[in-house]
Amino acid sequence: MALKRREKSSEVSSKSSSPPEECSFLKSYPTVAEFLWRSSWEDGASRVTGTITLMAENGQIKAAVHDRDAGCSAFVSAKTFTSLWKVLEKALTEDDLEWRAKDPQGGSQRGKRS
Repeated sequence: MALKRREKSSEVSSKSSSPPEECSFLKSYPTVAEFLWRSSWEDGASRVTGTITLMAENGQIKAAVHDRDAGCSAFVSAKTFTSLWKVLEKALTEDDLEWRAKDPQGGSQRGKRS
């Protein structure tokens, strides 16, 4: 098994997140990378970066995409990591995800992000 338990650390990094300078992922999936790392909008307004949570279930790779700035989430799945990133890149580029916003009671509401 390659996965190793890490030692607990009391240090917390305060550095802001920035993409690696040379990374093939950035070139292959630029909209996904922008979603994860861009901390401001085109007009200069501050933006909370997005997150993507990956999981495997029933032979599928699944991604929960969280737009923390808009307070909503969407979900995609595929049979391979490569196809998952391709589907996600296309969906983010075309804003073609079924976003679910949290309602005031903490549940989710289906629909496009506004």
